[in-house]
Amino acid sequence: MKHYRKHLLTSVMVMSMALVAFSQNDRQARKERIEAAKIGMITTQLNLTSEQATQFWPLYNEYNAKQEEGRKAMKKLKTSEPETDSDYKKILDEMMKHREKELALEKEYQDKFLKVITPRQMVQLIKTEREFKMKLLHMLEGRKPPHAKGDRGHGPNAPGDRGRGPNAPRPPR
Repeated sequence: MKHYRKHLLTSVMVMSMALVAFSQNDRQARKERIEAAKIGMITTQLNLTSEQATQFWPLYNEYNAKQEEGRKAMKKLKTSEPETDSDYKKILDEMMKHREKELALEKEYQDKFLKVITPRQMVQLIKTEREFKMKLLHMLEGRKPPHAKGDRGHGPNAPGDRGRGPNAPRPPR
């Protein structure tokens, strides 16, 4: 009986470790797929020349790495558990400093990007990143992304619906 329990316990531990490893691998694979989709969308929307692409992508990856560092620092601040009002005030001050650093980073890299891509492509990059984030959020929430410009769609959330339900009568024109 003891041998059976030991074997069972060992099996459960191995299965648990395998699930954790699979979960971590799955998370990493999902992150890589998302990043590949983002790169594809940016590449398509910006219509980079091969010369621009060779200079743009290393710069963009560097910028993203610095943004990620900032997001991690902000997350750490937001998840801290201060005890006093003065601790809360310190956190608020740090959060404001962090936002100022984010803006300075954005300005710095905009100048760097504009040495590689045109102002039109820079604006398109900003729009494409925002659109990608929205699509990703909708996908993660299990909803369809909003309709593309010019697509009138159908249903309760379609443009022009004004909040009426799918079976509500339309007002007379």
